[in-house]
Amino acid sequence: MGSDNLSHAYKEDDLNIPFDYLNSFPPGYRFRPTDEELIVHYLRPKILGGDLCVNKIHSVDVYDYSPIELTDMYREEGEEKCYFFSSRKLVKYGARERVKRVAGNGRWKPLPKDKPIHMGDCQIGWKRTLAFLIRGLTKNIKTDWRMTEYKEDLVSVHQWPSSFIS
Repeated sequence: MGSDNLSHAYKEDDLNIPFDYLNSFPPGYRFRPTDEELIVHYLRPKILGGDLCVNKIHSVDVYDYSPIELTDMYREEGEEKCYFFSSRKLVKYGARERVKRVAGNGRWKPLPKDKPIHMGDCQIGWKRTLAFLIRGLTKNIKTDWRMTEYKEDLVSVHQWPSSFIS
């Protein structure tokens, strides 16, 4: 996948191989992909069912857990962020469908505006920030927990230069 040093691919059932490999690096190395790298090298191959390059992205339903539970289970020493592949749950709401964002003891509230992600002149996806609110007896309690949700721009994917596509 590309010319990077982590170019060998793996299937998800080989989970110990990439984590042992990534944890073999000396202190100071971090997994910090850019928005563009997340879309092109991780999200797109995941959606298409292809092999992924070695990474620290876990497949888990983030809506089954509170953010504290997720970080307790998945945060590694020295890492500031956790990365997850997760499907959104759609529920019927009147005549349309909405994303169900209830998680653990609260819910993820989308912040107002999606931001486009560009690679060169080409829009390749979107990102949305969500804030975690804890369910209270009378009202929700704001927290400092944030999650960024990425989605590929399927409309413009056919316009991607071939060098963007893994």
